[in-house]
Amino acid sequence: MKCIGVGELVVDYYYKKNKFLGRMNGKSFQNICINLKYLGQNVKIIGSVGNDETGTFALNNLEKLQVETEIKRNTLITNRIYVVDNLHHLEWQGKRYYQNKAEIYEIKAEKDDIIIVDNIKSNIKKSIQNLSCEKVIDIGSARSLIYLKKEQLIERVKGIFTIININEKAYNIIKGKIKIEAQELCKLLNLKLLIITYGAKGISYYTPTIKKEYQIKKPYKEEDATGAGDAFFSILINEYIKKDRKITEEFLDTCFQLGHQYVKKVVQTSGALSHILPLQREIEKE
Repeated sequence: MKCIGVGELVVDYYYKKNKFLGRMNGKSFQNICINLKYLGQNVKIIGSVGNDETGTFALNNLEKLQVETEIKRNTLITNRIYVVDNLHHLEWQGKRYYQNKAEIYEIKAEKDDIIIVDNIKSNIKKSIQNLSCEKVIDIGSARSLIYLKKEQLIERVKGIFTIININEKAYNIIKGKIKIEAQELCKLLNLKLLIITYGAKGISYYTPTIKKEYQIKKPYKEEDATGAGDAFFSILINEYIKKDRKITEEFLDTCFQLGHQYVKKVVQTSGALSHILPLQREIEKE
């Protein structure tokens, strides 16, 4: 059984008060896979990365972490810059250049594998929709949802994913288009679980029959919350596998408690993955 992340690899460059803190692999699906490897799961990443120094850096880090990869090298420039300052993270700067045609990935997966993605773009859907294994998605960015019509949103998700993890902003866009409440949305999209995150305020879990809402009463001290949501979702996927993929109220209680403790460690340093691999300041000349 493997957790298989699918998508484009990027590297995040972190700054604070114009001072370069370092760089590290980024993007939600990659963060989740690296966390799952750290938690003891068998992990593979399938995707594409730039044929440049930054792409080599990303692949070298995955090799250090002993993550299995199946990666296409292409002309995509993988730089992405986050500004981490005064706890208000994720300001994107710089440019990313894409190929003329988005990658369609050839994926071989066993029935008991779990596919992990972080967007509902058409190339990702085409890459995974015919696989017989479970698929889960972390929707951390609202950008990919804004221009989709109601019918397009439903078509790209319904019957494909069993679990959706989504932040409050992105959820509100979906709710505004489909105009139903979370538990009904869970039923409409044939989900086993819908997770809505509210940052330091808390998290809500919905199944077709269960509704659980948790508040974080004593928010942890944050240096950088960049990877908090990805870490929380990683804990849930890890527990889901360990508990034979059964979702009960007790399971959700456990996920919240374990996730809360794990995220405390994640947010105490700059960088989404610094609890596993520290930010690296050195940049090789091409």
